[in-house]
Amino acid sequence: MTILTGVTESSSNTVMCECSDSSERYDVESHACISSCNDGEVWESVTSSEFDSIHSDTGRCVGCPPGKISSSRGDWATTTCENCSPGKFSSGNASNMCLSCPSTMHAPTEGSTTCLSCPPGKKANQDLGSTSCENLPAGQFGLGMNSPTMTRKLWYPTSTYKR
Repeated sequence: MTILTGVTESSSNTVMCECSDSSERYDVESHACISSCNDGEVWESVTSSEFDSIHSDTGRCVGCPPGKISSSRGDWATTTCENCSPGKFSSGNASNMCLSCPSTMHAPTEGSTTCLSCPPGKKANQDLGSTSCENLPAGQFGLGMNSPTMTRKLWYPTSTYKR
């Protein structure tokens, strides 16, 4: 982090400031020059007469919301967060990576903030990073939620049941 340097403009007797390193930007929240945003954040430019005397790009680093990520540390060109792809999720603010859904769950759409359980009688379509649920094979049952698929034959004797 470097400081602002002052340059006096003789015609108006005002002090104009800029970051001493031209690759840095002025962060309006920390009131300092920064070289990059943190992982999980993107640069948001701020235009205000309050910052007219600063000749460097002014703005702030903003954390990506849940379901979106940024891993653009040092890349000022990145100004938007990317959605997590289907089968993955991001549940926190300012995330820099999406996580694969566990084996019993799925995330059907991009930008998911959580993974969903498969309903009873269905299972995730793959072990990790599942995007949908599919019917269980014959002879298997599942209770939905986060329970594993069970293989069991259900057999009830018909001739021994009495009231």
